[in-house]
Amino acid sequence: MPLLPVFADVAPATRTVEKPRHELVAVGAVTLGATWLLSAGHGALSALGTAGHGTADDKGYYGWMMFPVAGPWVSLAYVNGSNSTGMRVLALASGTLQTVGMALIVLGVTWKRTEVVEIGSLRVTPGPLGAGAGVLAWGLF
Repeated sequence: MPLLPVFADVAPATRTVEKPRHELVAVGAVTLGATWLLSAGHGALSALGTAGHGTADDKGYYGWMMFPVAGPWVSLAYVNGSNSTGMRVLALASGTLQTVGMALIVLGVTWKRTEVVEIGSLRVTPGPLGAGAGVLAWGLF
């Protein structure tokens, strides 16, 4: 059997692509979504429970808690009275966590990750084919 020359594989062509950081987007969405659902649920249930009760300021507080990110911060303007400490803590914690979640989403979308990907490659080399020799070709497309 004759010896066949061995050809070196040609390195595949590559290109760089920029992709969003999906991990940051996912963590931000979970943080924002979970804290917003809790504060909106609290605001909705409390607003229903105080219909006809409490002050107009309390109702404004509960109404604003249903808006994501800005709602908890606006609701701080409506907090007053003897039970205001718990409401302030809830609004501050919810507002802080929602803001962090939104910041992570924005950061994940705008701060791109650069990756090198293969465009495609075709490799050709001599090789055995049945009882004789032939050309083998394979590729990535």
